[in-house]
Amino acid sequence: MATSRQISTDIGTDEQLNMVSDQAALLFTWCIARADPHGYLPGKPGELRLKVVPGRKWTDKEVAGYLKELEATKTDTDPALVEWKYPHYVRLLGWEGTQKFLYRRPESIYLKKYTERVGKIEKGQERLAKVEKATIRIREEKRREEK
Repeated sequence: MATSRQISTDIGTDEQLNMVSDQAALLFTWCIARADPHGYLPGKPGELRLKVVPGRKWTDKEVAGYLKELEATKTDTDPALVEWKYPHYVRLLGWEGTQKFLYRRPESIYLKKYTERVGKIEKGQERLAKVEKATIRIREEKRREEK
């Protein structure tokens, strides 16, 4: 968790943030203080709720709804306020431009877990593709032998 963060006074007049409900805006601003040095947070609504807004009587479903609101703020000229890769991570977009003082940052544990999982899935898909190709080849050989 952060020991300090920079929040611009412009956040109150930000068009994208003013597009969402008060609860979604509160969640977003409180996420700034709780994000890791790369702007990442847990992707499961329950974990996020316990880390960011533990004193609020929000359900996991409500938190998921607020995240969807924040994701839907994408405009023609600006990216959304957050990127949500359930259940892996929530990423605060635009982080690098606002948190410039973070020059010594350890790797994000949320992004690391996600990329490890994606890598395992991709390896599994490659293995499956090889097995499928081999199965097709064997079937074709059997058909040729039968003829």
